[in-house]
Amino acid sequence: MLAKKPYPMKILLIVMLLCPLSSWGHSKLVTTEPANGVVLDTPPKLVTLNFNKPIEPKLHRAEVWSGGVWRVLPSEVGGNVLTIDLKESGSLSEYKIRWSVMSPDGHRQRGLLRFFVK
Repeated sequence: MLAKKPYPMKILLIVMLLCPLSSWGHSKLVTTEPANGVVLDTPPKLVTLNFNKPIEPKLHRAEVWSGGVWRVLPSEVGGNVLTIDLKESGSLSEYKIRWSVMSPDGHRQRGLLRFFVK
């Protein structure tokens, strides 16, 4: 009698159960500097967004709400960090920064960071 061959779906299920769930997820925002909702004495020159996993270096965007429109800000990625340059944003009392990044697994993450300056 011939031995039964394991079904491909059973093998896939076993592999999925043995792999940590964190390896299947996408990059998530962990911290920001400055923190969301904080009130600062002076405007920052840079904003940093730290993610739990690397983000795609070429697929990111950052904008600031200024004068009734969203204005694109210079930004760059280094590993798990998106750095946003605020030097061109002018001096605002309220900063609303809209950001977007792409995880290596293809999931897009978006968010809004808001902070204030006295």
